[in-house]
Parts: sequence; structure tokens; C-alpha cells
Amino acid sequence: DGWEGEDTITIEGGWALTGTIDVLRAIAGGTGPARWLAALGYAGWSPGQLDEELTRHGWFIAPASDALLFDAKVESRWRQAFLAAGIDSRMLVASPGAA
Repeated sequence: DGWEGEDTITIEGGWALTGTIDVLRAIAGGTGPARWLAALGYAGWSPGQLDEELTRHGWFIAPASDALLFDAKVESRWRQAFLAAGIDSRMLVASPGAA
């Protein structure tokens, strides 16, 4: 919706990421983004590590969707992300086997 803060980064699909407290203050004051999702966490990679993990299919990249992030129940998001890509997550296994 066009809201930007001190360190807002706009990404594909018109979404934005903000890592400073100004966005929380704006939301509390009624001047922040109309739709928002608060998330806390940390992930760090050594140089080239993320590229290697992507090459080994260690990550699943789902199609971007406002409905998935803002409308779907939290407990169903994982499954819905796979379904959006045409994959039934019930068919996945945690570790490979040998036939």
C-alpha cells in the first residue's frame, strides 16, 4: 500500500520488509501499512551456503501470494504453499529411501 519506513526494502509482488521499530509505531498509530505480518527470527549463511542449499533443493520456493500470507490460517500455510505449486505435501517423505 506504499508505506515505507527507515529501512524498508520492497520485494517482488509489491511486498515490503522493514526491520526497524518505526513500522510498529506507525501500525500502533494507525498510519502504518494496511496489511502487515510481524515475524521475529534470524537466519545467517556463510558465503555461498544459501546458493548451495538452493542447488541441493534444501528450500522450497512457493509462488508469492497475499492470500497465503494474510488470509490463510497459520497452521495451514505450509500445506497451502505446496498446493499452490501443485504438490500434495502428504506425499513428501522426511528422508530418502532405497528400493
